[in-house]
Amino acid sequence: MANALISIVMNCYNGEKYLREAIDSVRAQTYPHWELVFWDNRSTDGSAAIAQSYGDDRIRYILAPQHTTLGGARRLAVNECRGDFISFLDTDDIYLPENLSRKLEFIEREAAAVVYGGVIYINEEGVERRRRLPLHRSGMILDAMLRQFETDVPTMMIRRATLLETNLNFDERIFGSEEYDLLLLLSATHRFAVVREYLSKLRHHRSSLTYSVMEKWSADRLLTLAKLKERHPGIDGRFPEAFREAYARAHYYNARWLVQEGRVDEARAVLGPLGRVGWRYRGLSLALRISPAFWNFIHGYLPSSRRL
Repeated sequence: MANALISIVMNCYNGEKYLREAIDSVRAQTYPHWELVFWDNRSTDGSAAIAQSYGDDRIRYILAPQHTTLGGARRLAVNECRGDFISFLDTDDIYLPENLSRKLEFIEREAAAVVYGGVIYINEEGVERRRRLPLHRSGMILDAMLRQFETDVPTMMIRRATLLETNLNFDERIFGSEEYDLLLLLSATHRFAVVREYLSKLRHHRSSLTYSVMEKWSADRLLTLAKLKERHPGIDGRFPEAFREAYARAHYYNARWLVQEGRVDEARAVLGPLGRVGWRYRGLSLALRISPAFWNFIHGYLPSSRRL
């Protein structure tokens, strides 16, 4: 499928600050057969004007009929895609030039439903903070993804046919972990291709939507695990240790939100039992016992701390 059409979903809500840089990175792709499905989730800033300023008929601007959650917006945008494959880019992130070509090559080579790769983390000014390559290997990786979800949105691509045959899409009930939800469900039944190369730049800043819905991270993950067990009865018995880790991670996110809200004693109570799961939770519990300042230092130092 050398000439396959790739649909790139860009969900936008008041994303004008970095938007032109994001769109420019799509237009700079070495792979030419793409469409950009720009889903405007009722922005009130200059995002619409920027998206419509290019005069490029590969950019399809769509104004949402009403504002929705990010999960809902991603779902609606995916339904508008015409391509054989669906890729994703948020308005504050950047594709490296070979992003689409490498993803297409690997997803075809591995006969996979999903492909993802490495990411370069940058700050608000675009300065590199660190790099991360995937740890998992291509194949059936549910066990690995339950233990450590490592897929960043701008590096992933999905076969559209897989979404149609499984009747899976983004869940409008999910606020901040919509990619975790969809990919975990897909990984239960489909092969993943893993590209151990840098494909994108991901911008970490506290004003991003991901951080603004931190209070939802825990509930989102618990909902996903419940859906996984409902769709595949007995699956937690096949991967008991992996599910144990996944539940611990969900509760850890609740503790992070509690610390952010100043409810430190409640956070300590949540973290305490997680020490039985592994060393990282014992370390985090110790850090919070030392002081909230030390806890915040650890999480501020690691740009990818959401992946702890």
